[in-house]
Amino acid sequence: MARIRRMDDIEALERTPLAERGLPASTLGWLEAGAEKARPGSVALRFLMEGSDPERFVDFSHRELLCGVRSCANLLHELGHGPEDVTSLLLPNLPETYFSFFGAQAVGIVNPINPLLEPDAIADIMNAAGTRTLITLKRIPGADLWEKLQLVQDRVPTLQNVLLVDLTHYLRPLQRLLLWLYLRGRRRRPEVEGQRVLDFRSVVRKQEKRKLVFEREIAADDVAAYFHTGGATGSPKLAKHLHRNEVHDAWALGEVLDVTPETVVFGGRPLHHVNGITATGLTPFGNGATVVLGSPQGFRGDGVLEHFWDVVERHGITTYSGVPTVHRALLRVPWDENDLSSLQHASSGGAPFPAELHRNFEEEIGIPVLETYGLTEAACTSSINPLHGERRTGSIGLRLPYQDMKVVILDAEGRYQRDAEHDEVGSVILRGPNVFPGYVEPEHDAGKFLDIGDGGGSWLETGDLGRRDADGYFWLTGRRKELILRSGHNIDPAAIEQPLAEHPAVELVAAVPRPDPIVGEMPVAWVQLKRNAEGRLVEETGATDLLAHLRESMGDQAAVPQTLRIVEELPVTADGDVYKPELRRREVVYVIEILLASLPDVTGVQVDVGDDPLHGELVKVRLQVGPEADAEKLLGAGRSVLATLPLRSTLELAEAAG
Repeated sequence: MARIRRMDDIEALERTPLAERGLPASTLGWLEAGAEKARPGSVALRFLMEGSDPERFVDFSHRELLCGVRSCANLLHELGHGPEDVTSLLLPNLPETYFSFFGAQAVGIVNPINPLLEPDAIADIMNAAGTRTLITLKRIPGADLWEKLQLVQDRVPTLQNVLLVDLTHYLRPLQRLLLWLYLRGRRRRPEVEGQRVLDFRSVVRKQEKRKLVFEREIAADDVAAYFHTGGATGSPKLAKHLHRNEVHDAWALGEVLDVTPETVVFGGRPLHHVNGITATGLTPFGNGATVVLGSPQGFRGDGVLEHFWDVVERHGITTYSGVPTVHRALLRVPWDENDLSSLQHASSGGAPFPAELHRNFEEEIGIPVLETYGLTEAACTSSINPLHGERRTGSIGLRLPYQDMKVVILDAEGRYQRDAEHDEVGSVILRGPNVFPGYVEPEHDAGKFLDIGDGGGSWLETGDLGRRDADGYFWLTGRRKELILRSGHNIDPAAIEQPLAEHPAVELVAAVPRPDPIVGEMPVAWVQLKRNAEGRLVEETGATDLLAHLRESMGDQAAVPQTLRIVEELPVTADGDVYKPELRRREVVYVIEILLASLPDVTGVQVDVGDDPLHGELVKVRLQVGPEADAEKLLGAGRSVLATLPLRSTLELAEAAG
């Protein structure tokens, strides 16, 4: 494994044709290859049921991981699944989630679903996928999946089998007893005519685990997964992953990060997300390494962040991946008494990483943080700062081996004009073995693929704006697509705007992000109400009423805005469309003024939001301070506040007049 320090090393790696790399055709083959690389008796998967207790865990060797995957595949085959049949997973982070995910891919197609979605959204996804089997949790206090199952079961005509995963065998004996007493007489299996409802553990344990009992030669271009990536109500976008997409991305990321059998990865990202499956799943598993799965809720689990450094020390964690808000939270957790010598690096993606936070984390924790870039449509990761080379703060790093990535200039209709020059901002596009073939519903493919006439096939238009410098580092400067990124969770503004626009009192609506020091961005809805010819409101409606309407209408409750602003008139373009850049600017100004005005000796805050030719949006902040102010202390405090926001910003002080 050659160390990648700069672009020359990636190009040197690519002098060997990809076909000669001998990558397995399927994810199952990749897991089998990883088991061959693993040290004898080593752990593939370690599961911590409680983040607050690093001493309680369950281990699975690489052989046991494969046994779990094969058993699940054989069960699904017994239930009638073939290569085109879909298994949906509605599960938290569990060993069974990995077994089910890769087992479903071995026999057919897997469709992981975010357990936090509402029943309407879950049913929409399952119907779009054509789900034949659903794997979810048995009834257990503190989890609402049992209730969601009962609301979804009879709304998916293709659903034939429901497999229920029982968490009780991971609990302490006293917890199991109390749970049994609580559920006695309550746990009734939901029955729907034509559906089988089975206990997952019981039926899986009866299956052959040493080999697959059915004949299937999985091709690299066979469909492996349907990942939900958003979409309006009733029309979810499901991205198709081929086996080669996931295998290549896992292999390439392992090459860049030098993943070996000695690597120990902490898994805190949700397993319905590509990062949890690929970066902290397939990549370590296929290299004979270890994954420590930290509680069913991942980083969100009780006590996980508070005891993270204890987990690092106890289990010898060498690396982890988290969104910027995770790194910010970990900086607040004391680590002075922990031995963190095993920890080699961390990675961050899903949202912009503030430069000040990046500097503080590296200086205080003493490890490099690698900023990355990826998307579901490209399996997971597309670029990353080199572990052994120069890390350029604010950059998303170098592209992965064998994946083309460049910046191009498009016209107003999205047509290719030319390649961008170095440091010229344009649209980021991708092409390569990790790039997906399209969505399940072909209408969602519109505008996603570009043919630029270079004879190498179509490129994926990511929707992101950026630039490439002379050394091959990429930098994001904005978005053509208008996603709101809340703790790494993509929120499509249309999911907010559509139900609001259907309200009889609403004339115009726009959803935009507001910078947030905790979750990165929060959705905010701006609304203009309808008026009659005399200028009176057609219907007396307030923000509380509209937010209640949204909560009832939206399947993804994490996307429901906490703030809704009703204004006399929204800014519009010449074509009559809401001018969102102005609303985004207002939200930036609002947040910064609120946060900085509370600093001592500050008498005024001036915020200017403009565009920088190399960095995109740049916020310039000027603080007016009293004559007795400690300038150096105030500058430090102000910069620390701005570092909590996903913005590129500068700060200066000016003595208040008079």
